[in-house]
Amino acid sequence: MTTYTASMAFQSIGIPIRRIPSAIIIGVLGTFFTIYLVMSTSLLDAVNIMLQVLILISAPGITVYCMDIWLRRNRYDGLDLFDERRGAKYWYTGGFSIPGLAAGIIGGAAASFFLTTDFWSGAVAEAMGYIDLSAPVAMIVSGGLYYLFTRRGYTFGDTR
Repeated sequence: MTTYTASMAFQSIGIPIRRIPSAIIIGVLGTFFTIYLVMSTSLLDAVNIMLQVLILISAPGITVYCMDIWLRRNRYDGLDLFDERRGAKYWYTGGFSIPGLAAGIIGGAAASFFLTTDFWSGAVAEAMGYIDLSAPVAMIVSGGLYYLFTRRGYTFGDTR
């Protein structure tokens, strides 16, 4: 189930690939990374490392998604969400939402300075006595930037 869900993430970020080939690619990548991590460390340590760093991706991504729902007041055209053709209502810039990507990447980068893990700590987290504030920083920065980016000339809705 996780492989299938991860394969749909390829489509959600705009990579033009069908679900079955996408699931196969995710399966191969997952197998490769699992073998590498098991050979270089214990599986439990590898899972802990992955979970500790996952916040840099999940917090900004979820925040941008929630901010988009809030800004649109949850008004989406359900059928158009599945339209993957160039020029579709939710196609944006080559299939990507530049404000969403920028807010997510910058939010994750900002959060990395506040992250404290078993193997690495950000500069700000070290200066504050290893207090991990990565989740709130990721949410504040990515949510704030997405709001600013979408309110400064980027419009929702039909982009045809």
